[in-house]
Amino acid sequence: LEKTKEALDIVKGLIAKEITPTEKIRAFYNAGELSMKLNQNEEAKKYFQECTNIEEKSSWKDICEQNLKLL
Repeated sequence: LEKTKEALDIVKGLIAKEITPTEKIRAFYNAGELSMKLNQNEEAKKYFQECTNIEEKSSWKDICEQNLKLL
């Protein structure tokens, strides 16, 4: 809906909540993607790194790792 900043604020709120590791991985991925759309690549790297640090298997985690390599 082209409300990237608002979407990022919502995802940041999700990250702060007690959610499952899989949900947290996806939230970090989304935060990274939204940060990239806002041209905040350093911030995106932090989110993707947090995503990869979670000890859980997930296809979202694999995408975070790929995005980290691209940045």
